[in-house]
Amino acid sequence: MPSEETVMATPAEIAARDGVTKQAVTKLVRRLVEEHHLPVERDARDRIMRFSLAHYDHYRGEFASSEKIAAARKDAPSAPPANSSTSRDEALRQEAWLKVGREKLRRQEHIGQLVRADRMREALTVCGREIQSSIARLQNKADDMALAVSREGAHGLRVLLRSIAFELNTEIADRLGAIVEKAAEHDDVLEDEEI
Repeated sequence: MPSEETVMATPAEIAARDGVTKQAVTKLVRRLVEEHHLPVERDARDRIMRFSLAHYDHYRGEFASSEKIAAARKDAPSAPPANSSTSRDEALRQEAWLKVGREKLRRQEHIGQLVRADRMREALTVCGREIQSSIARLQNKADDMALAVSREGAHGLRVLLRSIAFELNTEIADRLGAIVEKAAEHDDVLEDEEI
């Protein structure tokens, strides 16, 4: 749930602001919610009613294609004039909160509190494969297990399994440590990457 000072917007407001269709904004918001956990407010039927404007602008700047945005602006009908009932003070207040929100996101990204979802998925896949590879070799210990059971029964098997588990844990830790050693300290900056 967004905090009280978070400036929230509707897809229609952003479509009017950016000169794009409401459907284009809604589609992008759904994608940002799914891939980057964009903070949203939902109605009783779980539909997205409003979303964090600072997060939306930040993620759109990082992950949206500038060509897609330009194409959506061309296809959009001319936007109606902004709601005149919004006071200048309210607009200035919202703009100040937007700047604070964007700067907070930039700072979190800079100090490593935000991670790129695409790189996280890739890293988890590599780690998962390394763990699976180590565990898959467990069947090679079947003869040793059978021998332990025939010599010392269940107790002998327990002792051997404890030893095998220690070896597996050490091997997995070493393999994951090697992955970390090879990994880059920081990800490359995204520029006009397709979403």
